[in-house]
Amino acid sequence: MNRFRIDLLIVLIALGAPFLQWLIVKLREQAEVAKRKREHERQKAEALRTGRPIPAEPVGAPAAKSSTKADAARSRQERLREIRQRQMEEARKRQRPTASPAPRPTPSVRTGGAPTAQPTATQRPVPIPTRQTQPTPTPRAPATIVGNAPGVSERARQIEEARRQQREKLERARGDAERATRGGASGDKPGESRKYESVFATVRRARAAHLGDEEEMAEELAVAASPLLGRLTRADARRAIVMMELLSPPIAMRSNDPLDRLSR
Repeated sequence: MNRFRIDLLIVLIALGAPFLQWLIVKLREQAEVAKRKREHERQKAEALRTGRPIPAEPVGAPAAKSSTKADAARSRQERLREIRQRQMEEARKRQRPTASPAPRPTPSVRTGGAPTAQPTATQRPVPIPTRQTQPTPTPRAPATIVGNAPGVSERARQIEEARRQQREKLERARGDAERATRGGASGDKPGESRKYESVFATVRRARAAHLGDEEEMAEELAVAASPLLGRLTRADARRAIVMMELLSPPIAMRSNDPLDRLSR
């Protein structure tokens, strides 16, 4: 009988040992949770008293009941809302101007008379700055080259002299052609008149091409237009001059008179 009781006691102890161990672990966890909660509450109270940020809940703490969590979250939100309101009030106080605005004077009303009109301040127009335009510099006329001026080379004087002689020859030929045209119109034959007119037009075109006068060249081309050839252009006149140079005798065999060369 005693042997059976001892065996039964040993079996009960063997079966109840894990349960007792689990119960001891749970009791220790509950004690640790309570200790952590008390420490957290103390830290939150210290943070609210000193104004420091509230510390977060300890990591690794076991979950409490749903009602306790809801109450803790609600209380935490209320405390955060109060802290935000206090901070907003302090910010508004700092933003407000320290000096109070001066009181506006109230118009005094006289007894037995009309109220005095307050003088209105007239706004003066702000002058608009005007941009000063700088005078544009007038371009200087190019200096003319004088044949006897110092610094001009001998080659330039020779070229200028040759051009002057060529212009004189062309002017002389032009005068001769005009006189011949006037004389032909008065008593010459129609064939001779047309010949002089063609010579005169050729001389004028050559002179305009030599001097580079585009307006005179266009005028001479307009005069030289005929029903058969149409209105000649500057390119046509250039080709005609080149062809005339090709068909003329060599330079060594030419005479100095342009009319003599054109008559050939």
